[in-house]
Amino acid sequence: YHTNSGDMIEIDQSMYAMMLRASEFCRDRKIGFFIAREATHTHKCESVYRVATYSALAHGVKGFIDFNWDSMAKRESVQSNPANATSYAVYIDGGEQATPVLDKLARINREVANLGPALLKLRHIRTYQLDVASRLTWAGPLYHFSDSDQLRTGGLQSLAPKDLPIGVPIHLMVGFFRDDQDEEYFMVVNKNNSRLLKSNDAHLLQGVTMTFAPSVGAIERLNRETGQVERLELAEDHTYTFPLPAGTGDLFKYASSKPFVGQAAPVDKAQ
Repeated sequence: YHTNSGDMIEIDQSMYAMMLRASEFCRDRKIGFFIAREATHTHKCESVYRVATYSALAHGVKGFIDFNWDSMAKRESVQSNPANATSYAVYIDGGEQATPVLDKLARINREVANLGPALLKLRHIRTYQLDVASRLTWAGPLYHFSDSDQLRTGGLQSLAPKDLPIGVPIHLMVGFFRDDQDEEYFMVVNKNNSRLLKSNDAHLLQGVTMTFAPSVGAIERLNRETGQVERLELAEDHTYTFPLPAGTGDLFKYASSKPFVGQAAPVDKAQ
């Protein structure tokens, strides 16, 4: 399933419906769900590759196949200006050399590797959108976060943008998961990316405020940069606010006596 198209300014909503359908198919049959990430030929910002990765992870994807790994095309152009690269490697002077595109994927893949031990052990339940109303597409249904479908515990009650930059729309999704102890996890993804808004990635960083049920006193996050589990205390109004870079997602669970799945290290108090 394609999460990107060079002719489109945004991932088509029906592609999310496709991923939901594929995730349910693979989950019910206990088979791995892999997806292809495509190199984009017209936009070079990292957020484009991030949203293709993290939106897939929020739909239960367990692995990636990278399309357009190497190319004989435009090697002279790349040799004179590496920013012209549209593939992960290019043949120059008879050898294969990495491009800036591969550098972007390497940074993202390091984060995914830190989240991987948990994500591989989680069962995807359903993914919800904040900017798309529930509707039926040709590929299947889409679900808004406000839907009451009894699949979630209700611990996470709402999400809202915080201090959203002028001109940046609300583009959030959240995927819900369970582990084999029936603990609930959720991944929040900032879908904003430079191809959609023709803006730099730094401008698209989005503050997110999550509001929880009174029964939730703290949450835990698997830090995508360190691979360490952090305990995060909620404010008095049962909220937690955090920054989320363009195209990127964070994985959480409700704090409990049960450990974060896939993690043997002790929980560290977040600074």
